[in-house]
Amino acid sequence: MENLKTPEDRRSFPRLPAVHGCRTFRPTFNSFGSGRTRDYSAGGALIDLTATRPVSLGETIDVHIEFKSSAVLPAGEMKRATVVRAGVLSNGTQQVAVRFARPLAAQAA
Repeated sequence: MENLKTPEDRRSFPRLPAVHGCRTFRPTFNSFGSGRTRDYSAGGALIDLTATRPVSLGETIDVHIEFKSSAVLPAGEMKRATVVRAGVLSNGTQQVAVRFARPLAAQAA
């Protein structure tokens, strides 16, 4: 099957619907948060995020998607990302779309 993009679809990487736990770190506030992905690609992710302060459009955050269950987050496993869309969900969490500064490695995406 051919992978055709619509004119509105500017994504560079195919999106995979998948639910994975994730952790975030917000350098601006020196705070951690947790959430779940709705989908992701090598270039970014859509995350339902629980955070103590609202996430802002353009904010830089670090993201770790838990592809493998691990009690400890290895150093260097968080990926720098920019928030490209942010909205509030009805249950008090935020839905944020992030673009990774560097695409995820092929084994993760």
